[in-house]
Amino acid sequence: AAAGGVTTSGGGAVEGAAREVDAPLEHQDTAYTNLGLRPHTDGTYFSNTPGLQFFRIPRHTGEGGETLLVDGFHIARTIAASHPSVYAFLCEFPFLFHYIEEGVYMHMARPVFTHSPSFHFYGRRAGGGLSQMAFNNDDRAPVHVPAAVDPLYYGALFRLMHALRAPSSALRFRLAPHQLLCTVNWRVMHGRTAFSGERTLMGGYIDMQDFRSRLASLTGRPF
Repeated sequence: AAAGGVTTSGGGAVEGAAREVDAPLEHQDTAYTNLGLRPHTDGTYFSNTPGLQFFRIPRHTGEGGETLLVDGFHIARTIAASHPSVYAFLCEFPFLFHYIEEGVYMHMARPVFTHSPSFHFYGRRAGGGLSQMAFNNDDRAPVHVPAAVDPLYYGALFRLMHALRAPSSALRFRLAPHQLLCTVNWRVMHGRTAFSGERTLMGGYIDMQDFRSRLASLTGRPF
């Protein structure tokens, strides 16, 4: 998505029904510019973040605009192995994310890493593992952090951002017009490099519960 004659198309609570526009900064969001976007997950300020996410770039007349993908679970394992106390903090401390524009104020506090509860029924044991990563530094809201927590908060943020910026963490490629990219927003962070020219982005979301419901109905496995 971008300004300067670039077309965007998307869906969701803020964007509304899928459509195409070419107005600069239709929403107060860097996605509606031609700036580079650091890897992030979408909807961190939603009470229920999007599950699956779809991307298509049917037209781009300029340079740049490469897609960046980062495995959030790999980031989690990396931090857990090198800085276990930092990982524990990122699993427990609620980071505040928000989105504000005229007539809209959404906010949600959640840890960066979430583990599913373990359970045992239907003769099976499941759960207990890492189930979601949710982080977008550009949507992180300013907060008052108690003095005792301040070193932990900014120390954990530094380690997280350092891991995300490592060149080896990201898969980088340019999406061809005939390609449709689907990612799991609960795990895979996405971003893009800055670009020039006109660029059309089409996208959409599927709720995780809807996806899991459909998957269970097709496979006959409830979890």
